[in-house]
Amino acid sequence: MRGDSAGRLQHPPQRIKLSECHKFWILVSKRIAVITDATSAGFWFPTWYDYYSREFGADALHVVTYAGKRGDFKEFDLAGLWDVVLAYDDVLRAKLMSTMVQSLLLTHDFVVRCDVDEFLIPDVRKFDGLKAYLEQCALPYVSAYGVEVFEQIGAAPLDASQPILVAQRQRAASNSALNKIAVTSTPLDWWPGFHSANAAPAFDDLYLFHLKFAELERRITWFEHMRAGVPRESSEYAYFSATKAQMIDHQEAISEQPCRADGWSNLPDQAELQKFLATVTRSDDGCQQGEFLYGSESFLIPAEFRGKL
Repeated sequence: MRGDSAGRLQHPPQRIKLSECHKFWILVSKRIAVITDATSAGFWFPTWYDYYSREFGADALHVVTYAGKRGDFKEFDLAGLWDVVLAYDDVLRAKLMSTMVQSLLLTHDFVVRCDVDEFLIPDVRKFDGLKAYLEQCALPYVSAYGVEVFEQIGAAPLDASQPILVAQRQRAASNSALNKIAVTSTPLDWWPGFHSANAAPAFDDLYLFHLKFAELERRITWFEHMRAGVPRESSEYAYFSATKAQMIDHQEAISEQPCRADGWSNLPDQAELQKFLATVTRSDDGCQQGEFLYGSESFLIPAEFRGKL
C-alpha cells in the first residue's frame, strides 16, 4: 500500500480483478469505524451499541470513557476502549475526538462520530441502512440533518426492547443545532458540542435522530449522573443543572407546536435548511457554524422509519 500526502494508507481500488482468464469482479466493502464517548454503559449506550453493531459489527465500534469508567463497559464487545483519567470536559472531548478520528482514518475509509443519544439513518426510501448509504457515498464528509425526537405529554415510558421510532415516539422537530458533520473520510477539527468544525456544512440523504428529549425521566436521571462527575464550578455542571420543571416546560412547548402529517416534507424542510445555511459564518480560528434554529412546526416521523431504530 502507498501513503498519500497526509500519511494515510491508500487502499486498493474498489473493484479487484481476480484473474485475466475470469470475466468477473468482486466488490470490496469500505472499512468503516464508529466512535463515541460515554460516561456510563447505561442510559442510551445500550441502544447506541445495538444500533451501530447491527449496522457494522461490534469490531467496528470504539468508545472513549472518563475517570476510571473502563470497567463499566466490560460486558460489551468493542474494537477499542480508551479510558481518559480526567473528568468529562466538553472542550477536551472535542479535541480528543478530532485526534481519534484522524487516527482511525489511517486504516478506515470512513469514520462515524456521534454521541450515544444520536442515531444516523439515511433516507430509507433510497437505502437499506447506514452501511448501504456509506458504501455508495463519494463525499469527503457529510452533515446529517438534525431531527429532535421528543416525548409528547402523556406518552408511555420507552420500552428499550422494542423499536422506538414510530412505534413508541411518533413526533419530531428539526433542530439546526444537530446539523452536525457526523461521517468523514478526511481529518477534521470539531469544536465543543460537535455543532461546528473547520469545514462548511455539506448535507446529503442523512438524518441525525436525537433521543435526548425522547424520555423525560431518563433525561432527569442522566443529568443527575453527569452533574456528579464534573466540577461544580464548570460549564458542564451548569449545563446539566436544568430542573425538572424546565424540562417539562420544554416538553409542553414542543408538544403544543402545530404538527405536519407529512414528515417527509421536513426531511429536510428546504426553507429551514436554506435559512440555516445563510447563517453559517467562519470565525478567525476556522470554525464554521450556523445559528441554532428550532423548527416552527413539529412533524410525524414517516412510517418508513418504523423498525430502523
